[in-house]
Amino acid sequence: MRLDKMAGARIVDKRSLVPLDVAKIKFDGSFIDYYLPILGILQYYSTGATGSYGSLVLYFYAAIELLLSIGRRPIYFHKGLILFSAYALVSQPIVFSIYGGFTSARLFNFISVIYIVLVLAVFSDSLNIDRFFKVYLRIGFIASAAIVIQSVQLYIFHQDVHGIALLPCDTSGWYSGGDRPCGLFPEPSVYAYYILPLLVLCLQREKKEMALLFTACICMSTSSMGIISSAFIWAYWLLKRFDFRRVIVGCVAIAVAFVLAMQTPMGRFAFDKIVSTDYANSPRLTRGFLIYANLNESQQLFGIGRNNLDYYISNDLVQLTDWASTQVSEANLDYVTTVSGVLINYGLIGAILYFVPLLYMLRKKGVERILLLLFLMLSFVQTMFFDMNFVFLLLVVFNLHSKDDSFIECGVAFRSSDSQRKRISRRSI
Repeated sequence: MRLDKMAGARIVDKRSLVPLDVAKIKFDGSFIDYYLPILGILQYYSTGATGSYGSLVLYFYAAIELLLSIGRRPIYFHKGLILFSAYALVSQPIVFSIYGGFTSARLFNFISVIYIVLVLAVFSDSLNIDRFFKVYLRIGFIASAAIVIQSVQLYIFHQDVHGIALLPCDTSGWYSGGDRPCGLFPEPSVYAYYILPLLVLCLQREKKEMALLFTACICMSTSSMGIISSAFIWAYWLLKRFDFRRVIVGCVAIAVAFVLAMQTPMGRFAFDKIVSTDYANSPRLTRGFLIYANLNESQQLFGIGRNNLDYYISNDLVQLTDWASTQVSEANLDYVTTVSGVLINYGLIGAILYFVPLLYMLRKKGVERILLLLFLMLSFVQTMFFDMNFVFLLLVVFNLHSKDDSFIECGVAFRSSDSQRKRISRRSI
C-alpha cells in the first residue's frame, strides 16, 4: 500500500479497499479547466433572451474572476481583437445611423463584443491544458457514446432519433428529421464541431485509438463538414510527422475503412451527401458572399451593421436573386456564416482587422496552429463569431500560444513568495 500526501491528508492507494478521504482531496486545476468542455455542450441549451445555460455560467464566473484578478495577476488582451473591437464600437453606431435598423438587441451586440474580449483576456493564460484535456476526453467520450447508441437505434433497429436535451430548454430549432444521430447536440454537425478539436489534441498526444473512435463517430453523424475536416486533420498529422511507412499504413487503413463504410447504409448516405452537395450554390458556403456582392461600395467597405441583414431583407434594401437564397426558409433568410457575415456586417475593413491578426498567429508551429486552422476553416461553414463557439476554441488556442507580440499584458502580479504559483503546464506536444 502506497501513501501519498495531498493537502495534508493521507491518500490510500487505489488498490486498497480502504475508502479515500474524499472531503480532504484537493482538486487539481481551476474551475475553467473543468467547465470549458461542458460549455461546448451547454452553449446550445437556450434559456431565451438571456442566452444559454453555458454562457450565463461563464459570464458570471468571468465577472468574479476579473474582479479577483485586478492587481493580483496579469491578464492578456489579444491585440487584433482589441483593434477590431475598437473599430466596431466606432463604426457600427455610424453605420446604423446611416442605414437604419438599430434596436436594443443591437446595443446588446456591442456589449457582448466587449464582454467576450474581456472573457478571453481573463482566461487566456489560466487554462491547465493537461487537466482540460483529461476532462474534455471524458466528456467527449460520453457525447460520442450517445452518437454510437443512436446510430445503433437508427441503422440497426430503424428507429427515429433526436437530440437529447440534458436540461430544460427550447428545442424547437433542433434538427427534427429523425434520420441522423445528434446525441447531446441540436444537430449532427454541431457534435462534429465539438469533437474536432479533441481529435486534434488526441493525435498530438499520440492517443490514436481515441482519435480513431472520435473519427468513426463523426462519420456516424454523417456531418459532411465534420468528415471533410477530420480527413484534413488526419492528413495534416500524417504529413507533419512524415514517415514513408506511416503514410503508407495510414493510406491503406483509410482505404480499407472507406471500402467497409461503403458497404453500410450509413456510409453510403454520408458519401452521397458529400458528393451530391452543390458547393458552388450552397446556402451555407456561398450565399453570404453573393449577398455581399450585391451591396454598394460604401456598404462593402464599412458593412451594414451586425445582425442587420434581416432589416435589409424585410425592407427590400438588398436583392436576393441568387439560387441559394431560394433554398432557405423565410426564417433563415438572414443566416450567414462567419467569413461572409463579417464582410456583410463590418465591411472589408472589419474583415481585414478581424482575420489578419489571426492569420499572423499561424506562424507558430505548435498544436495551436492546426487548431487555429480548424477555427478558420469552420468559419466558412459555421457561425463562430463572438459567441460561445468562438470562446471555446480560441481560449484553447490562446492558452497554447506563447504570449508574444500578439498580446498586450495588463495588470501586475504579486511578487510575494506566498502568492507565487507554478506556471501552468502548456505542453505543445
